[in-house]
Amino acid sequence: MTATTFSRLGLAAQTTATFTLNFTPVSTGRYLVHALVVGASDEIPSNDERVAHVLVNSFLFSDPVVNAGGWMTNGFSSDPDRWRVVNDTDPDGASHSRPSAWRFGYVATLLPNPLPPAWHTLTSPAISVSPSPTFLIFYHRYDLTGRTVDILPVTANDTDEAYVEVSYGGGPWIQLARYTGRDLSWQGASLSLTANITGPMTLQVRFNASSDVMGKAGGWWIDDVMIASLGLGRAALFLGSVGPFDAPAGAIAHIALKLANVGDYETDFRLDAILPAGWDANLEGGSGGLLRGRVVRLGPDNDAALRIALTAAANATVGATYSAVISASAIADPGAKASMTIQVKVSSGFPWGLVVAVGSFAAAIAVLAVVVLRRRRRPRT
Repeated sequence: MTATTFSRLGLAAQTTATFTLNFTPVSTGRYLVHALVVGASDEIPSNDERVAHVLVNSFLFSDPVVNAGGWMTNGFSSDPDRWRVVNDTDPDGASHSRPSAWRFGYVATLLPNPLPPAWHTLTSPAISVSPSPTFLIFYHRYDLTGRTVDILPVTANDTDEAYVEVSYGGGPWIQLARYTGRDLSWQGASLSLTANITGPMTLQVRFNASSDVMGKAGGWWIDDVMIASLGLGRAALFLGSVGPFDAPAGAIAHIALKLANVGDYETDFRLDAILPAGWDANLEGGSGGLLRGRVVRLGPDNDAALRIALTAAANATVGATYSAVISASAIADPGAKASMTIQVKVSSGFPWGLVVAVGSFAAAIAVLAVVVLRRRRRPRT
């Protein structure tokens, strides 16, 4: 762990400041960069903290797709649908890391080939590997449908198919992943190759797609293809104070936390809580409601502010400190989990929140009684 301090005087509110941080990793792995603003006195203290991650990896192959060098495609240059490198400035261009990426899809052609292949392949050069943890990593987006208006569900007749395949030592092609439908946000993919690498060998990666359905604006975009020692993963952490917070028995302790996604995927996290008997946890603000079971979706290095209302049991012992565990688990990988143990000390103060609630209820009964009496009063004769 290292610490670096930056100073910027006279920074106005709602202003962005950029600082450059350099560090030398001692090994491969996931490194976290935790930024803390000192003296900001924000109304929500967790807003003064941000966290991001860096995945330090070792690569046997890495191609940011600047050009087509080393890759092979089948078919002909006159095929109406084919693989080619596109730039961000092209009408059909998009890249994960600028300025270019592979795209399979329609290309306007003066004299298109009337008999194109049924499947269109993009094949990597041979890559030397040896027995050790080995992962294929790439980033992609796709629209394999032929519809101009979304109608769900997408059926087999509405989408082309896209496969990721690997050949070990010149052997048969083995399918690792299949994609259909549409997802035009860039997503990372990480596929383990370790089990089939039994000795020193070469392997090749192939992206294989059909073009029976997809529209002219659709396609499959591939970028940043890598063979690495570590795969992508999911991870999360909480930021904020663990207390102790003070609350009378039966009253609410207001807690501000921040849930951060420090993994490599856009991830849905399910919130949960382990509470003392008779206690309750709810979310404040927004749609509110129960904390348990709430799902929060976060992109990599994004975070969400959580305002939690932790209600102490009415019979909680004054002076005692209770622990409440707030957790978030990735739905796609329950092992990717963050938790924070919050301490709440039961104070001797009077639970005014409970008094207000009881008072409101009593007032409602009084109003109802007056209405009933007025209805029962007979008119004078």
